Amino acid sequence: MESNAKTPPSLTPCDLVVLATLAYRPHHGYDLWKALEAADVADWAPVSRPQVYYSLKKLQGLALIAEKPAASPAAGPKKQVFAATRPGRAALRKNLAEPFWAENRTPPPFTTWAALSLALSEKEKLKQVARRRMFLEKELARERATLKELAPYDAETADLARSLIGLAIDLFRTELAWLDRFEGEIETRSARS
Repeated sequence: MESNAKTPPSLTPCDLVVLATLAYRPHHGYDLWKALEAADVADWAPVSRPQVYYSLKKLQGLALIAEKPAASPAAGPKKQVFAATRPGRAALRKNLAEPFWAENRTPPPFTTWAALSLALSEKEKLKQVARRRMFLEKELARERATLKELAPYDAETADLARSLIGLAIDLFRTELAWLDRFEGEIETRSARS
């Protein structure tokens, strides 16, 4: 059977993030966004606050989420609390089972930059490589600090977070090693010129 990996699932990554979060626990819009921010959603999914609200409307229109009565009365204006429906949970499982997630190769922006860097002088390339190195080292330090914060937690969610952070750390280390080689190649070419 031929894979259809280039075809994205029928729900967007943001739709799936919102649906998965609501399948775990009901939220109203602002609370949902705060939960995603606390989970550093921007590090692992292309999601913005406006997209979350758009996804809430879309998912409600598709009957994949539904308004749920609030556990306690709101002190201020009424807030809609949403939860995933049974069809919503089924759609989540179906979309996450698509080959797209396992058989897709999306190039990071720096890879695109490196492929186009022939248009730059050696000095400009080295400046951008140094900028990337500083960024990666800062992100590496941030992820290591997050791992330390997770140390006292012993739950499936914390284990998954540690695993994903470990992957990010490994990717940053690999890219830093590659930057060393790339920088060496640029300097060697520059010395020959």
